[in-house]
Amino acid sequence: MSSVASLVTLEGAYDLHVHSYPDLMPRVADDIELAERAKDAGMGGFVLKSHYAPTAERAWLVRKVVPGIQIVGSVVLNHFVGGLNPLAVEALGRAGGRMVFMPTSDTANEAHLLGTWDYEERQLPPYLQIKKELDDQGRLPPAISLLDSDGKLVEQALGVLEVVRDYDLVLATGHIGWSEMRVLVPEAQKLGIRRIVITHPESPSIDLSIDQQLHLVSFGSYIERCFTYSSLPGRLERTLEAIRRTGPDRNVLSSDLGAPDGQLPEAGLREFMAIVFESGFSIDDIAVMVCRNPNCLLN
Repeated sequence: MSSVASLVTLEGAYDLHVHSYPDLMPRVADDIELAERAKDAGMGGFVLKSHYAPTAERAWLVRKVVPGIQIVGSVVLNHFVGGLNPLAVEALGRAGGRMVFMPTSDTANEAHLLGTWDYEERQLPPYLQIKKELDDQGRLPPAISLLDSDGKLVEQALGVLEVVRDYDLVLATGHIGWSEMRVLVPEAQKLGIRRIVITHPESPSIDLSIDQQLHLVSFGSYIERCFTYSSLPGRLERTLEAIRRTGPDRNVLSSDLGAPDGQLPEAGLREFMAIVFESGFSIDDIAVMVCRNPNCLLN
């Protein structure tokens, strides 16, 4: 890292996308370790994300053990919590959680991955390994689609949105694709949801064009840029151009880190910030994307 990039600081930063133990797969550290490291780095807080279980109660315990930093709970609406389950969102809201992710590994948008994966070229990521094990055992339910045969949101999705609105939660798109996103986001805005996050559009299974991102921003959405995907070969320049086009006011920088063979989340977020800074964005721009915007979303 250059001496100029070392000016970038994590003071007051929030990471909306952190994976840690306890989990169903290996992680680089547990909740408490990450909270202590984030606090030492001066961060404001982070969101605990699990593909399998709600994290609001975990977050409460971590705040108790490591006071002085905001650890925030979330839920991912995969099969493990009943899919598009309004009661899972209700429980999160009542428990003080803040973020609701649409399905990830169980979404219809990723239903093809197990059948098209080049197993000789590269290993499945752990979250898909678990999916494959369930599929091999005949225990994997059908993929979750937000849309019915007419292209409208299914009743369960509308029920989820109503609870998100009533608790003023953050709605994140998870791993759904453009065909679902372009219906979900306008409907969420129409229902009065004020906090919408488009999750890592640089992911190969999502791969939104900049024009599509601009369309979603027009409904008041924030775009989450995750270091895990933005750092992939050929993705960084496109990410930076997308930030320029959509504007720092509508972007959030996150890590999506926690895998045992990767960086610790706070280190990865700092590196991401430094790269963005060295690419021509100002310190104020970066503060908007890692402090102001996520803080406003989490309230």
